[in-house]
Amino acid sequence: MQQPSVEHLLTYYMQALFSEKILNIEIAYESIFDNCSAASLLRIARTCRAAHRAIAAYSRMAFDINRLLSRFFPSQNTACSSICALDHVHEQAYDRARAFRNLQARTGTLVSGSCALQFFDRSIYPESDLDLYVHMCHRRELGQWLIQEGYVYEPTSHQDPNFELAVASEHVQDSFWEEYAGEISSIYEVFTFKKHVSTPERPPANVEHPSAAGHKS
Repeated sequence: MQQPSVEHLLTYYMQALFSEKILNIEIAYESIFDNCSAASLLRIARTCRAAHRAIAAYSRMAFDINRLLSRFFPSQNTACSSICALDHVHEQAYDRARAFRNLQARTGTLVSGSCALQFFDRSIYPESDLDLYVHMCHRRELGQWLIQEGYVYEPTSHQDPNFELAVASEHVQDSFWEEYAGEISSIYEVFTFKKHVSTPERPPANVEHPSAAGHKS
């Protein structure tokens, strides 16, 4: 009977080490999965039950949309902020993220831009903004919700300084199309909101810059 080669034995023990040891230690497999593509994660999950369980647990954490959105609705706790580096859950911010998702479902608001990319890429861009696309009939509701969350409407030169008057206006100057629309003719108007947050380490700064774009019906 032919004896297994050294390479075969090494492969066997490495597979056993991965499935019996590494896949049972969250802190060990997280750093590995962080560097895997989505396709690789799917392939690993199909290798064995241990891998499937580990990938499922990792995905619940890495692809947590509430975790990503909570950065834009930071806790009112003065000890924390949207850029807090501590590894703990900001429950209040998570609650606001879930409230925003309810608003999304009700109004059909879409998240686009770098925020959407961060979700699929499992990364965080500290200075990124939140680009929202909403139908014309819901633009006022979305804007009011952001204002209630502490955001401040910042008009451009062609917009009325009062949000209620700006959102009620159906006149769009030609300069808007030159500045924003380009080839995206379905965008009717863009509204920009900013939120100033304070951190213990630095003075108030514009760390989030959500904007909302109204679509033609």
